[in-house]
Amino acid sequence: MEEDQAPKYVVPYNIGLFQLLPDHVIHHIMSFLPTTDAVRMSVLSKHWRRMWYSVPALNFCPTDFCFRQKSDEEIYKIIDKCLEQREKGTCHATDSVFTRFKLDVNYGGTGDSLLKKWLNFAIENNTEELDLLPQPKLNYYLLPEEVFSSRSLTLIKLDRVKLEGSYSVNLPYLKTLSLTSIEFRGNNNRVLENLISGCPSLEKLMLNGCIGLLNPRISSSSLKFLEIASCVSCRTIQLQAANLRSFSYNSAIACDIIHLCACKEIRNLSLVGVLLDDRSLENLVLSLPLLESLTVHKSNFGLKHVKIASKSLKCLVLKKFFNKDVSATIKTPNLVSFCYEGHISMKVGMSSNSPNPFEGNIKLEVGDHLKYTS
Repeated sequence: MEEDQAPKYVVPYNIGLFQLLPDHVIHHIMSFLPTTDAVRMSVLSKHWRRMWYSVPALNFCPTDFCFRQKSDEEIYKIIDKCLEQREKGTCHATDSVFTRFKLDVNYGGTGDSLLKKWLNFAIENNTEELDLLPQPKLNYYLLPEEVFSSRSLTLIKLDRVKLEGSYSVNLPYLKTLSLTSIEFRGNNNRVLENLISGCPSLEKLMLNGCIGLLNPRISSSSLKFLEIASCVSCRTIQLQAANLRSFSYNSAIACDIIHLCACKEIRNLSLVGVLLDDRSLENLVLSLPLLESLTVHKSNFGLKHVKIASKSLKCLVLKKFFNKDVSATIKTPNLVSFCYEGHISMKVGMSSNSPNPFEGNIKLEVGDHLKYTS
């Protein structure tokens, strides 16, 4: 068989195998494809003509094959046409379920009405997961208030949009909220507080590179996982989350104070770039009776004599201490893993009577001498 003839036989054979799969399996596979590709596959057979009407996810991204070398206006028309066909076609698909909507498009300020139309389509069709990334050319897209009154949404991921404080938020079943490069308008801290208060079931919150958060106050009885990264304007953070299990803070600009006294359930704590002195670190560990994993990285601007005492701590990571003359006294009877990375002039005194196997990992930088006692 000649090489240029192979596709004529191989491709139909593979498609034939694909068509033998049950419809629900095909729908699941197609849900991970760009929606424009799912639409193109409808030409394969009569049975597939309306197949994409039942695909549970709609994904529109600038990397889609149909969007290549097309202007923003042409892309808008393609997306609009797809959603119009989907809306008309759902009357022919009794098993149509709409669970995920991802929209990643260039935004130049001219597509406001269309973006709002598409978001309303997702909300009216009871989508459960919304992933919105309007790539701004000039100003960020101001999210319409309708998004925050959905009773079906369980996950929201927003990237490079504007939020304002006048929203009336009612998201009773939202469990995951991810905010990346968000521009908060008006009373910046109040915008976040208002948003969280309207999510009574929220369990996971991620803030990454958000603009304008100075002294955020995060209060939630349902929150279990919190991650704050690259929010360089944060100076103090106050957390009132009685059921918080994991908290991670990471920023190149040091945060002055993080209040965790109301978070007794924390098991995992990671602090990168937080102003700490000897007393504040010692009290922080003592205030978290269930703490199992602690990472302190680039956070020792005032540390000289570190004291860590915890019966529950199992994993301890100390990295990149700026002060070369630091001593550490570690009393952790259940510690099973310890990692230190930094100058070798640090003195470490450890006391651990753990019955479990102990693992140690020490990476030293060029300096003076490491003194270790146990």
